[in-house]
Amino acid sequence: MSLITVEQLAAMIQSNKADSLAALWCDSLSSAMEEYEINTVRRMSIFLSQAGHECRWFSKLEEDLHYKPKTAFRVFRRHFTNYADCVSICSKGPQALANRVYANRMGNGDESSGDGWKFRGEGIFQITGENNFLEIQEKLGIDLISNPSVAKQPEIGSRMAAYFFSSRGCKELSDVWDVDSVSRKVNGGDNGLIERRHLADMVAVILDED
Repeated sequence: MSLITVEQLAAMIQSNKADSLAALWCDSLSSAMEEYEINTVRRMSIFLSQAGHECRWFSKLEEDLHYKPKTAFRVFRRHFTNYADCVSICSKGPQALANRVYANRMGNGDESSGDGWKFRGEGIFQITGENNFLEIQEKLGIDLISNPSVAKQPEIGSRMAAYFFSSRGCKELSDVWDVDSVSRKVNGGDNGLIERRHLADMVAVILDED
C-alpha cells in the first residue's frame, strides 16, 4: 500500500501541473519514504514540505545560480572581497558564480577545479557538495560523482532525499514537530522558515484527512 496517493500529492503541489507532477513522483516518493521509515504523518509532512520548498514542488530540480549582483552579494557575501568582485564574477555567468561560492568547502576543490558548478544543488533537496554526493553514492550504490544530474530522476532523487533526511536525524526531529531544526539540517540555514512551517502544516492536514 502506498504511503501517499497521487491525489494527496497533487493537492500539495497546487499548480497547473499538479496532476502530472504528482503522477510522476508519487510512487518514487512513497517507496523512498517506506525504505527509510518516513512513515508517520509527522515525518511525511515535514519531509514532503521540505521537498516542496527546496525544489518548488518538483519544478526546480537543479540550482541555476542566475543571481543579480546585489542578491549574490547578500547571499554569498563572505565569498567576495568586495562588491566589485561580486559584479565581476556574476558577469561571467552562473557557472563562474558556483565555482567561486562553493570552492574549497563541502569536499569541493578550488575555484579552478569546476567542482562548485559540478556539485551545485541537485534533486528535490538541492543536495550540494562533493562530500554529500560521495556519501550518498556509497550508501545508495548509485554513481553520482560521474553524473550528479541523475538526482533529478524521481526514483534516485527521492531515495537521495529520504536517505539525507534520515541520516541527519530529521525523523526524530519530525516526531516532536521541530520544523525549524529540520529546515536547518536540510538547508544549512534559516532560509524560508516561515514558508516551511506553513507547508508542513498544510501537508499534515492533507495527509490526516483520511
